[in-house]
Amino acid sequence: MEKLTPTPEQETVIQQMVACAKGDPDKRGVILGAHTGAGKTVLCVETAIRLGAQVILVIAPLGTRVGWERTFRRQGWTGPVRRLETKVHEEVMGALIAREPGVYLVGREYFRLAKNNWRKVLPDVVIYDEVHAVSGRKTQGFKQVKTLRAKMLKVASSGTWFGNRFEGAWAISRWLWPNLVDPSFWRWVARWAQTDTIYMRQGGELKEITKVSREKNPGAYAKAVPCYAYLAGDSNLKEVTTARYVDLTPAQRKMYNQMEDQALAWLEEHPLVADLPIAQRTRLRQMTLGTVTINAEGDVDFDVDKCKSSKLDAAQEILADLPEGEPVVLYTSSARFAKVVKARLGEKAALWIGETKHSDRERLLETFGREGGPQYLVATIPSFSEGLDGAQHVCHNAIWLDVSENNIINQQARARLCRKGQTKTVVNWEIRATDSLDDDVSNSLLRQTLDNRASMAVTS
Repeated sequence: MEKLTPTPEQETVIQQMVACAKGDPDKRGVILGAHTGAGKTVLCVETAIRLGAQVILVIAPLGTRVGWERTFRRQGWTGPVRRLETKVHEEVMGALIAREPGVYLVGREYFRLAKNNWRKVLPDVVIYDEVHAVSGRKTQGFKQVKTLRAKMLKVASSGTWFGNRFEGAWAISRWLWPNLVDPSFWRWVARWAQTDTIYMRQGGELKEITKVSREKNPGAYAKAVPCYAYLAGDSNLKEVTTARYVDLTPAQRKMYNQMEDQALAWLEEHPLVADLPIAQRTRLRQMTLGTVTINAEGDVDFDVDKCKSSKLDAAQEILADLPEGEPVVLYTSSARFAKVVKARLGEKAALWIGETKHSDRERLLETFGREGGPQYLVATIPSFSEGLDGAQHVCHNAIWLDVSENNIINQQARARLCRKGQTKTVVNWEIRATDSLDDDVSNSLLRQTLDNRASMAVTS
């Protein structure tokens, strides 16, 4: 593979990160707030190589490990590349602790759950890819990463580095600059964030709770931290989103109204009860996808043969209007509904959900949209949101049967098609049910996206 020459914009960021590593020891951490598709992997690899790092630890989604190894090799790394995973844990961990030269790749889940003492590890460079995964200050992931040090540089990389809410910036900052960032979360909040007061009933009592809403002065915190490297995505990429509204089928509407009004819906002779508001919200969102049933195990499900769905009907109309053979990704938050969609679309479609094996995913990426491969990928949003590259070369159409209430994975799933290598305008059809939660969810996510972009996009 031919070595990739960074663009002028990428070169500026690389030099910024190298300079950070050579500065004040307390400031040798960098937030790489590059948008998906801006080349974060190349930026990190080039920085590590130019620093002369010999021991490099990369924490990343499992599906990205091949891409990391290929990028290191392409950019000139000749040392060993090792995977730190359960079956080789003692051998590879021993080598890492002993600082044997190499690139060490570890999945985020393994890093979070492993019973290692990460304080024993001292790589030259640590790169945490999609670092928003540890932006929750009370999570096990943050407890692990905050003990992780580096001799030269720590890199927190993500286009959405503080997660869905600005308060996640504290945890990421505390890992990078523990001697500089206020150890008190609420004192930090008082300085940098706006808060709202909400009232919740707990244990029969109404309690006042302070909730962080957004940054006080959007972009101010990113300008204040020791090193923030921002790189926008390819400005030549174009993306359009069209909302298509549908009325629920009579069967769906009956279920939806019962659940909305009474937190109870009758599924034939079975009562479906939502004890808590969050459970009710989940059921309502399911019912906008299609009619639900109770399966043999007693779980809420969709019957592949009997499910009525106006959203699926609309999706099939969209597919029928596209040119023959046009590849399309169809997204849903529900793995069970994805199986209904796959069954309706038949042999032209392939299923990509959480339980899809890694080897099958690699095969699908290689064949999707090509002769002999599937024309449609029916994917759950979380499973098709990270660590995937290649679909943009054959596909520029996506149909969203619903969206996730986790805005990060929506954005990352959209970026599977709208990224470098895409030569056409990406078209997203969002199918929404009238008189339902769909508009509330989409509007809330839009407000969150605009707030977060204002905090991340530092231009000077």
